[in-house]
This record gives sequence, structure tokens and C-alpha cells, in this order.
Amino acid sequence: MIIVPNLEVKDKIIPAQLTALLIATIFGGQSVLSPQKIIERTENGTFLLIAIGVVIFWGVTIMMLKLGKQYPGETLVEYMPRLWGKVLGGIILWWYVALFLLEFSVIFHGFTNVITLFMFDRTPYAVVALAIFALTVYCALQEFGTILRVTQITLILFVTVWLLMWSTTILNLRIENLMPFIPDNFMVIIKETPEIWAMFSGYEVILLLLPLVYRGTTNLGKSVTVAYLILLIIFEFLFVSIIGVMTVQSAANTPYPPIITMRAVELPGTFIERLENYLILAWIPIVFDTLVMLLYGGALTFTKHYRYADHRPMVLLLTPLLFGISALIQGQTAINMINKISTLIGLGFSFLVIPISLILAWRQKRGVNSATKQG
Repeated sequence: MIIVPNLEVKDKIIPAQLTALLIATIFGGQSVLSPQKIIERTENGTFLLIAIGVVIFWGVTIMMLKLGKQYPGETLVEYMPRLWGKVLGGIILWWYVALFLLEFSVIFHGFTNVITLFMFDRTPYAVVALAIFALTVYCALQEFGTILRVTQITLILFVTVWLLMWSTTILNLRIENLMPFIPDNFMVIIKETPEIWAMFSGYEVILLLLPLVYRGTTNLGKSVTVAYLILLIIFEFLFVSIIGVMTVQSAANTPYPPIITMRAVELPGTFIERLENYLILAWIPIVFDTLVMLLYGGALTFTKHYRYADHRPMVLLLTPLLFGISALIQGQTAINMINKISTLIGLGFSFLVIPISLILAWRQKRGVNSATKQG
């Protein structure tokens, strides 16, 4: 009898795939949704704020990596209850899932708004939202092997197209718009640093992916570092072009400045126009990757926590909840509130739960080693 392997089920990935998944999850909706707020708050200090954000969240991701290394072959679902106790461990897992679901809702709402506003302005918002939601849920219902393949293909293909499209904004870039390159008030940047979390959110997925990575002699820290270096280049390129084309004042007062920056580009000697539509077309699959990973990550955490064998029923259970949250985000006040809540939850998880968990893990390990030596 010939046994045909199920290629949809994948239980191992190489470090390069971990890098790809981190980039795909982080570089999604916020690349278009966040720039206006960031520029409005920090003006010409934006470039420095992005660099500081990369360093801070790279550090947090490395901390998560060190935590995961204490428990090879396990996700946070297995070791958090052992570190914190059953009740507190369960609360932390709910915290982790809430982080994914809120971020999903924020990105989904903003993403659907952009699509409706710039591409289907005569189509009701609900119709566009339902179509995107159905597609995202369908992909999240697949096995990890399928999700991984889709992510790799869209990352390589559409991020390349997105960057090629974005590179044309250089034609309109004016160096004088970038001045002063060094901000006058560093205190504003320090004060606004926590607000940059949304731009980098999604790195938390590494706590679920680590058991899948072939360890061998590979230093996974290098994989994480490469991911953040690539993100640093892309994000700095994004903001340099926006400010260099629109000026700080215009970008701060214009919704979705990346789309408007792209709209101003005209390629001399060609008949191609409305380049922002091509940019949005390339952006759609990139955001799709982020949404799928966030939904899959939340469902997988609950599946493991409640000891179900299959993540698919959990995806379907979360679907009405997510759609309900997204539907409730109406008006700027609601958007600001949900952004603030998701940022607080994300920062609390990264700067409170993770450091304490790492200290608890080291203490637990030292206790086991001491007991072994005494024995």
C-alpha cells in the first residue's frame, strides 16, 4: 500500500520561514493605517521613532525567543499555566488571544474602509466586509502547511510588487520636505514611543511558532534580527517617501497618506494612471496574510488550551465575535478607543507578562538544577 503524505499538515519550519512569517504578520494593515497618527504626533521625529520602535520590539521578540527556549517543543499554552498557576496561566492565555482578536478587528475595519473608499465607493461597506471576512476565515480554516505556503507566495510576490510601486514615489520626493532631519524635541518622541506598538504588533505569534522551528545549530536570534532589519528598511522608506512628497503638515492632516502619496505619482511617457489602485491591489494580499495569521493564532491558542484536536471549530466560534467587534467600530471615537485598548493590552503583555514569565522560568530552571545536584 502506498501512503501519500498529507502535505497540508506541516509540523516543522526552517528559520528562514520564521523570518518570513514574522515579516508577513507585522507588515500588514498598519503600513497604511498608522502613518497619519504617527506623523501627526512626532512630525520630523518620525524617522527616529521608527528606529527606536524597531530596537524596542526586536528586544521584546528576543525576550520571547529566550522564554520559548526554556521549553523546547512547547508553546506558551503548555508552559504559562506551569509558570503562573492554572488560574493566572489561563487568564494570560485569554489575554494573549484578546490581543490577537482586537488587533484583527482594528486592522480588518481599517482595511475594509480603505478598500471601500478607494476601490468600491458605490458598494456598501457591509458587502465588502463580508467578502473579505469570508475569504480570511476560509484560509484560517486550512492546515498550517497551506497557510504557510499562501503566506510565502504572497510575501515574496506582493511585497516585491508593493515595493516596486512604492519606489516610484521617489519621482516626487523633495529633500527639503524632510528637513529638519533631527527633531527639536526628543521628549515628544520618548513620550510617543508606546504608541508605535500598533505598527509592530503581530510579533507575539513567535510564541506559537517556536516549537515548529528546526533548531539544530541555527541561531534563531539571527532570524529575528533579519526580520526586524528588513522591516526597518521598509518602514523608513515608507515614511521618508510620505514626508518627502507630502510634507509633515499635509501628511498629518490627510487620512491614509501612503495612498495619497502614491496618487500623486505620474509616470512620464506612459498611459498608466491612478497608481494608488495598483498599490492597493498589491497591499490586499499582504494584509490578508496578517489577518489570517492573527485569526489562526487566536484559534490555535484556544484549541490547545481547551485540548481540542482541531482548530477549525474554534475559528468558526470566533468568527461572529470578530465580525461583531468590527461592526461596532463606527466613528473616530470608537476607533481611537479600540486602538487605545489594543495598545494597552499589547504593551502589558510584552512589558509585563513576558519579562516576569522569563524570570519565573529562570528561577524554575535553577530550582530544578539545584534539586538534581542535591539528589
